[in-house]
Amino acid sequence: MSEIYGHKWLTSYGPEPSQAWCAGLADLSVEQLAAGFRWCVTWRSDPWPPSLPEFRHACLQAASAIPEARAYGLGMAYASAVQYGRPLPETPPEVAETCRRASSLALISTSAEKSQKLFGYHYAQVLADMARGAQFAGQTPVRAIEQDISSTPAEVQEWANKLRAALRGESQ
Repeated sequence: MSEIYGHKWLTSYGPEPSQAWCAGLADLSVEQLAAGFRWCVTWRSDPWPPSLPEFRHACLQAASAIPEARAYGLGMAYASAVQYGRPLPETPPEVAETCRRASSLALISTSAEKSQKLFGYHYAQVLADMARGAQFAGQTPVRAIEQDISSTPAEVQEWANKLRAALRGESQ
């Protein structure tokens, strides 16, 4: 029957797909599933079929316009720019959304391994949302407040006093 890599894996687990696999893959498009199967045939070196999470990840990654490794590199450049108030590099909306969900600070302040796992988790979620039709605005982060070095200490104090008065409800 269904033989992959010399193993009759469907027949050894039954002729029907399991409910767990059906539920785990229900939100994927036909194109994503096809990309996952292509990954199994082209890139997978293990003779056994992938686990459900591994296959789902492959479906989402293989069908994405930007492979996760490339997206991670773009994401780290974007997260660094957001965190340090630098000009934002050209970034695809799905990468910017991933950085927003994962938190730019968390991405750049943890170990590389943890950062990659965090990015990968959120990137898979964003791709799944996109498969369901979600659209993201792209580069709309809250930027760090740029330091105004042209103001004198007296001007800063004057504005601070105005802000305090406004917060207390006093009119000027």
